Amino acid sequence: MQQFRVVLLDDYDNVIGVEMESPIFEDGYRWSKEFCNAKFEALMQLQGKYNLVDYDNVPPMEFQRRESKINGEWSDWKYLSDPIEDYYNL
Repeated sequence: MQQFRVVLLDDYDNVIGVEMESPIFEDGYRWSKEFCNAKFEALMQLQGKYNLVDYDNVPPMEFQRRESKINGEWSDWKYLSDPIEDYYNL
């Protein structure tokens, strides 16, 4: 299982808020179609809210991902990608 979220960061890359959190995906594969489609939809929501093209005025943020371990516990949140870079690489 896996999940992603978008977090807002301070100037020192500390998480100061959670912008959105995805549902849990049963497939743990990072590039699964369902996971990638949900991340794309989240990116489009961020574009609508923050205008990612105007990157000088977008607050620092990142996508993070976590996955469940074999014993069912969740791993820590890890860096997945930068929404601004993702948007420019569409």
